[in-house]
Amino acid sequence: MATTELRTYDDTLDVVLTKVLLAPTDTTTVLHETALAEELGVSRTPVRQVLQELAIAGLVETRPGVGTVISSLYDTDRGMAFKVYAEIATAAANCCVGAKVDDGAKIEMVGQSLVAQNTTEHSMDLYARYAISICRSMASILPDDVLAHALTVAHWRVIRWRVADYAADPDGCWRALQENLQKVVVAMMRNNASETMRVAAGITSQLAEGAQEDYPRAVPSDAQRMG
Repeated sequence: MATTELRTYDDTLDVVLTKVLLAPTDTTTVLHETALAEELGVSRTPVRQVLQELAIAGLVETRPGVGTVISSLYDTDRGMAFKVYAEIATAAANCCVGAKVDDGAKIEMVGQSLVAQNTTEHSMDLYARYAISICRSMASILPDDVLAHALTVAHWRVIRWRVADYAADPDGCWRALQENLQKVVVAMMRNNASETMRVAAGITSQLAEGAQEDYPRAVPSDAQRMG
């Protein structure tokens, strides 16, 4: 894929992924390929590629007679989403023992952490964009493209749940983002990719255990899912 095409794909991915993350969880949102292409000023090809990628992640799905829609969130699926990411991050840690952290990734993550620490006003949109950027930085330190892709896709699912959590507890989720970023930065500055992945796995496991079930999220119940 040429550099221009890659940039177009990445830019399209960021915009569409953000739309998916910010979509209401209690309504059906349809993503029209042609409309998205026109909105972004790109051909339908990168839009189609992005939607296919998001479908693999389980964030969107195709419904006959409707088209591509953003998948619903179900409380029964939350634990698995966090567990899968934690397990992949652990596998990544085992696969990159001895690997160093690229200086570019360190600089990017340190910058993200500093900005986050000094941000007094935040929003769901900003939270989602930060999470996407962090996701990309984390994947960039892995020496294997397949592993990086698996980590990224699993991370998207976790981010969607965390955005849903943000809707219920903005300040709590923002504080957690600040604290977790600092933990990751400390591991990165030790120039240890394996340790960084283990920190990420530990953070995700803690978030899964403290699933914040008391949050009044607008997530469909099992009865609604069966219906």
